[in-house]
Amino acid sequence: MANQYIKKHLHINQDEIAEYFPMEKTIRSLLDIYERFFNISFQVINNNSYWDSSIQTIEVRRKGVDQPLIGYVLLDLFPRENKYSHCCCNCIIPPMSFDQGQTFKPALAVVIANFSKSTMEKPSLLKHHEVKTFFHEFGHAIHVLFGKAEMPTKAAYNTKIDFIETPSQLLEEWMWDRDILKMVSHHYQTESPLPDSIIEGLIKTRNITDAAHNTTGGNSDHQGTELLFARLSLSLFKEGRNKDITKIDREIYNGTPQIVAYDPELHHICAFGHLTGYGARYYSYPWSKQMALKIFNYIKSHGGLLDPTMGQRYISKIIGRGGSCDPNILMADFLQ
Repeated sequence: MANQYIKKHLHINQDEIAEYFPMEKTIRSLLDIYERFFNISFQVINNNSYWDSSIQTIEVRRKGVDQPLIGYVLLDLFPRENKYSHCCCNCIIPPMSFDQGQTFKPALAVVIANFSKSTMEKPSLLKHHEVKTFFHEFGHAIHVLFGKAEMPTKAAYNTKIDFIETPSQLLEEWMWDRDILKMVSHHYQTESPLPDSIIEGLIKTRNITDAAHNTTGGNSDHQGTELLFARLSLSLFKEGRNKDITKIDREIYNGTPQIVAYDPELHHICAFGHLTGYGARYYSYPWSKQMALKIFNYIKSHGGLLDPTMGQRYISKIIGRGGSCDPNILMADFLQ
């Protein structure tokens, strides 16, 4: 329903937009942006010793004379049988700091996605929300690479739950910027970037509350859905047995701002994969988003989204401490 509304009233066709995001060129463009902003370099290394031949190894180094090694990121981007079916980033080896920061152990992260594979007719084409998701998960990977600490339980993205999604949701914001969209998009046939008219319409879609995320797999920020999941988990884990979970689901759903009516035949609660993971902590997504937007607005107004000086400030004051410093202190320091 949400997609139909967007297509009819905003004249945005997600399949048409996907033609401007062929996977290989899009990911290379995204990495170029990271290289410029964080003042780092990526080098793809040939390595066929992993669990699947499609895995790519990216070596990450600081730019400069010595080019010290920061760590590695593995890209596992295509679906296969029995693979995790969504997108995520896992920290395999956290970045450890020793001797009061004098020595450093590089990190290893894995970015997992399920993008469609290329065919004889056309390359793998990513929808805008898939590109945004890649930015999000690679944001976690950046946190893994730079979040140094002396204890592994405080390194990488091992922060307070209120803050863990801030760095990843921050980098999603690059994919709502007009100039960045121009840089990243390349039509798979003509090489032309997204037209201004499509960019304008695409940005407007952001204002549609994606309450239909449960039913359509929508592509907006779906903050209402995240709060719905948090409330649902709180209700399900209250004391007492023999709960009518369908009734609880209906009451929570109808009590949360939605654009789609509750469908008793949908049983979307059965697809709540994070019920035993995030659960009620789903509130941390919209909470972290507010902090991410504050950081984003500061960066954009103090040098811009490609400014390496601002990138280094972000590293040193936000993600470079991992979970070893309270996020309130990090935010106050960064935002002055």
